[in-house]
Amino acid sequence: MRMTYDLAKSFRFLFQLIAVLSLWALGSIAAYALTLNCDNEIVDVGDRTFDVLRKCGKPSFVDRRFESLLYAYPFGIEVQDWYYEFGTNQLVRMLRFRNDRLVSVKTGGYSFDYEQRGYCEPQQIEPGLSKFELLLRCGKPDSRYTRTGFRSQRIGDVFTQPVSVQIDEWIYSFGSNRFIRYVTLVDGRITKVETGERDEGP
Repeated sequence: MRMTYDLAKSFRFLFQLIAVLSLWALGSIAAYALTLNCDNEIVDVGDRTFDVLRKCGKPSFVDRRFESLLYAYPFGIEVQDWYYEFGTNQLVRMLRFRNDRLVSVKTGGYSFDYEQRGYCEPQQIEPGLSKFELLLRCGKPDSRYTRTGFRSQRIGDVFTQPVSVQIDEWIYSFGSNRFIRYVTLVDGRITKVETGERDEGP
């Protein structure tokens, strides 16, 4: 009797896991209805990376990571964020792929003139910027560190299963006697900016 109960419990957990994985993998597909027009070729949710490359060419920047559920190892999916620029002072487009399928198209900030790139002031680093926007504004960091964390979402009184997130810490020095900035990015977007000590270097 005990074995029958344990078996039923295991099957129930397996079905719940399959349902969660399905919703997790497909949940963001309907979240954004934007499309992208590349030379009269329409890129839409559901397209493969091959289709987007064929229609729009190579992106300006690609940010890749692997996303998994804490209690579903070894199940996981590859997430890619592709950024396209379409000229100075034009809005950047960010395309997100999950397991090679386009799930969202978003607009980011404006592109900069090439002469303006990589010469930012500390106050230009602010939460909400994407990794690509930060690179455009301030160039590559002086130091970087990447780790994996887990995050749950609250839906009403229920928390979802923890999903892995990529956490980057980028450090920018702005020269002698200026304050260092420690920048935390979660899944490719700035969540926190901290001010460190003054840089006493030359």
